[in-house]
Amino acid sequence: MKTTPIIAAAVVAGLSSGATAGLTWHQPGATAYTAASDGPWNATAADFSYFYLENFEQGAVVVPGLDLDGGAIRAPGAFTDSVDEDDGAVDGFGTFGRSFWNIGDGVTSVLRFDADELGALPTHAGLVWTDGNRAADVTFEAFDAAGVSLGSFIAQLGDDFGNGTTGEDRFLGVEFTGGVSRIEITTSLGGLEFDHVQFGLIPAPPAFALLAGLALARRRRR
Repeated sequence: MKTTPIIAAAVVAGLSSGATAGLTWHQPGATAYTAASDGPWNATAADFSYFYLENFEQGAVVVPGLDLDGGAIRAPGAFTDSVDEDDGAVDGFGTFGRSFWNIGDGVTSVLRFDADELGALPTHAGLVWTDGNRAADVTFEAFDAAGVSLGSFIAQLGDDFGNGTTGEDRFLGVEFTGGVSRIEITTSLGGLEFDHVQFGLIPAPPAFALLAGLALARRRRR
């Protein structure tokens, strides 16, 4: 699947207060995410120290270092919208798979990453948004190791169907060399549903790691 990378400028000398080095956003692309192979990081898999993908198909979160608040795992059913491949057939429906959903009217789900369990925070993190209200604004926000917001983006992703169709499924993600401590996904109207939470660590080269550390120290002092 194609994503649209939005790359923040890396300021090598004299980091400005308005820039965050090593930050890339993956906003929704034009085509649906139907399988893990549609993710943006498959081509660089060999570069990761660790990489995990949680698809909820065991009815629980089984990958290490991931905690979710705001919602619950959704079992297969007539209205479930899992990633298409999870039921064994890419056929335009996700009703026979599992997903994570948060029912309500304007809700937020929080994904937290545990540096102690993982050994280090992920530098790459994202999810596949699978369902929600067509009129809703979906906000994807990421936070650094100090819990400071790295920024966010807003997308409108829903369609007119609530019966598990997968044509609107899109990957949303972030890359940050300083590490991502959590993601918040929010909808302005109705509930939301997502799947294929994926995250991994690509260690930064020593010089860039020092630069990112200086940037993080400055963010903490502000």
